[in-house]
Amino acid sequence: MKSKMCWWKKALLMTAMLILLVIIIVIVMFWRVIRTAASVEEAVELLSKYDLHASAGMMVHFSIADASGRSVAVEYIDNEMCVVETDIATNFYLSEGEKYGIGSEESHIRYEILNALLQERKAFTMEDIRD
Repeated sequence: MKSKMCWWKKALLMTAMLILLVIIIVIVMFWRVIRTAASVEEAVELLSKYDLHASAGMMVHFSIADASGRSVAVEYIDNEMCVVETDIATNFYLSEGEKYGIGSEESHIRYEILNALLQERKAFTMEDIRD
């Protein structure tokens, strides 16, 4: 006799599958942007062609920079793409509005540390950021 999976296990499994699907879509878009966009402007234009809003309730944003020094955070809020000029993004919303600042306390601490470092100097090596 087959045992039935209880409703909450089914719901948990479906949620996990949906989150995995969103993660896969974000990774595919990330690689597409890296391979085809030569500037922040081109990357934003490419991302605007796709509906990447966070239907699974996940925070979806990209931090994009180019060789000219321009950098932005692309966030998806209320089914719309928002672009914020910024040198720092640490997993909380940067777009003005009701979601501004939503994120973990740790992400705010990292942001403040990076912002203070950025005030001291304008360029970093990978070792500087890692350490």
